[in-house]
Amino acid sequence: MKSHFLYPSQWVVFKTETVVSTVLGSCVAVVLFDPTLKVGGMNHYLLPEPLSMDPENPRYGTIAIAQLVAEMKRSGVRLESLQAKVFGGGNVIASTMSGPSIGDLNIAVAEKALAQLRIPIVEKNVGGSRARSIKFNSATFDVIHLFVENSNKVA
Repeated sequence: MKSHFLYPSQWVVFKTETVVSTVLGSCVAVVLFDPTLKVGGMNHYLLPEPLSMDPENPRYGTIAIAQLVAEMKRSGVRLESLQAKVFGGGNVIASTMSGPSIGDLNIAVAEKALAQLRIPIVEKNVGGSRARSIKFNSATFDVIHLFVENSNKVA
């Protein structure tokens, strides 16, 4: 079986069985799947919203999700067939700022974008204070997630 490591600011879509893996701290991964066509995709984004000078960069959730959905559609998937899983958004970096963490903001972007597209989220493992390692099988929609044990907050 093929395997692929997904770096931050990347997204992939596979029509053949591939295990996609990544490591998430405050970043979020959205996993999309069409159960009829067995087409799966995943992104990995770092920040919620783009700056005005960087409007197409997939490091931002709003852009990464739109690009992933567009590629799924180019692969023959119908929007109404898609299901989603959302992972990550841990508060792994200590901060003096008040209000929501980057992880919380990244999670909110995924939830809002998927709700607007009417793509149901069938599984979430988000938040907390530890990083996650995830592996996604693009042909089965199975996601294995493991917490990274030594992910103490860094000041």
